[in-house]
Amino acid sequence: MKRRNGFIMLFTLWTGMIIFGFSMAAAALAHQYEKQIEMYSYAVEASYLAESALIMGQRQCGIEKDPDLPEKWEQNLSKLAETSGPDRNVKVVRVLHQTGPECVSGTLRGIARVGPDAVQRTRALSFDAVYDHPGQKWVFTFHDYKIDRKSVV
Repeated sequence: MKRRNGFIMLFTLWTGMIIFGFSMAAAALAHQYEKQIEMYSYAVEASYLAESALIMGQRQCGIEKDPDLPEKWEQNLSKLAETSGPDRNVKVVRVLHQTGPECVSGTLRGIARVGPDAVQRTRALSFDAVYDHPGQKWVFTFHDYKIDRKSVV
């Protein structure tokens, strides 16, 4: 009578299951990495579109002629969003923080949402504006946007 050794068969089966588990884990990690690449590309595109919206907002501010600036001005840039592809939303927002009779300061923001998960990026500039009576238009001076660390708790 031959003796059959079940240990070798069990060891082979156990090793195969471990290898199968490792390959499934590697496939899951590769899938997550692929998702991260897609999200990163959406984030880069949203940053680019937010910068473009900010530049278009600066140009729009340069031709502002109304002596009374609204507290908040918002414009959807649907043409820019349509040319960049589907699932895009781009807008520019101007908010006044401090107003005076002929001098104002505030923030200009370019906001872009991209992709099915609506990855959003925002770019901002602070500005000071003075109304030029002879030219009858606002003269904007843009600065890098900085957060005052003393006011942040």
